[in-house]
Amino acid sequence: MMHAPPSPLDIARKLLVQPTAPFHEGRVMGVITALLGEWGIPHRFDRHGNLIARYAKGRGPRWALVAHTDHPGIEITSRAGNTVKGTFLGGTRPEGLPGARVRLHDAGARAATGTVVHATRWRGEKRVTIRLDDDAPGIGPGAFGGYDLPAPSVTTERIVAAAMDDLGGCATTLAVLAHLKARNLPGHVWGVFTRAEEVGFAGAQLLAEDGTLPEETLVVSIECSMELPGARQGQGPVIRVGDRASTFDGTLEHHLHQSAQRLQKADPAFTFQRQLMTGGTCEGTVFAARGYRTIGLAYPLLNYHNMAEPAGIAPEEIASADFLGGVRLLLAAIADGRRVTGSRDAYYQRLQQATRRYRERL
Repeated sequence: MMHAPPSPLDIARKLLVQPTAPFHEGRVMGVITALLGEWGIPHRFDRHGNLIARYAKGRGPRWALVAHTDHPGIEITSRAGNTVKGTFLGGTRPEGLPGARVRLHDAGARAATGTVVHATRWRGEKRVTIRLDDDAPGIGPGAFGGYDLPAPSVTTERIVAAAMDDLGGCATTLAVLAHLKARNLPGHVWGVFTRAEEVGFAGAQLLAEDGTLPEETLVVSIECSMELPGARQGQGPVIRVGDRASTFDGTLEHHLHQSAQRLQKADPAFTFQRQLMTGGTCEGTVFAARGYRTIGLAYPLLNYHNMAEPAGIAPEEIASADFLGGVRLLLAAIADGRRVTGSRDAYYQRLQQATRRYRERL
């Protein structure tokens, strides 16, 4: 039982130390389920391994906060001596792979480091050959990993880690659920933690196809997304009106905007941004395509998918203020839930009144 909500930064610290890759999200899922169990929040896995938590108190709109638990990484398929071969799953610059330092994990707690000595494309896949630094028992088919990067750093200024995308989104969802539960606040929120997003939104696609969420659910896709002009780091969370593939629901976007403005009026230090984030496609597009009313929330991200300019490898990075502001904004939007349709309808009514006033002059 929680007497006070845990710090969102502390939640992030617990997640970001976990390795992850598409189809190898078990360690992240383990931390999430342990926290949900500690807080007394019901949760279950669907048949595809996606994790769904549920907080329900009182009436109001049904929200789903969606984030994925994987990050681009390597899956090992074979081993001969101290050389292993595998597939790089997810987006990266293929030319940046040869010579890259990597860290691999077995099914237990063992890890090993090595160097990519060869990379090639074959039938659309990025195949890699890695020379291990030592004997590394246990590192063979089924092992997984990613770039060998410094340990995460979480401060009040910056959050830096190998896999901000999208463990930062998962931490946001957990922080919202924890706050609602600790404060016993009204709200109806699903926390949806999906798998294998980086290889084509596999977990989200299957969850949406199954109709796991009721059709009236309001979906918020939470991502750490590439910094762009108009979506700058440190300027606040971004109300993501769309992604590279599609635009999202105008009524939900208006609702988040209104909630953000109310927060800013009460606290002038609160900042937020509004942008079409075209640096990539997010799970919002998946749910929108299935008919769900969808909006996005994004944190401007440096070194997207660990690709540093001009051609290096580096940890991903977001501003702590953006992350904390995103948690605040979602809590405000949920608390303002009864206004989801009303505020925009009232705005349109004011426009119609103005039109009627000047109709005879047109």
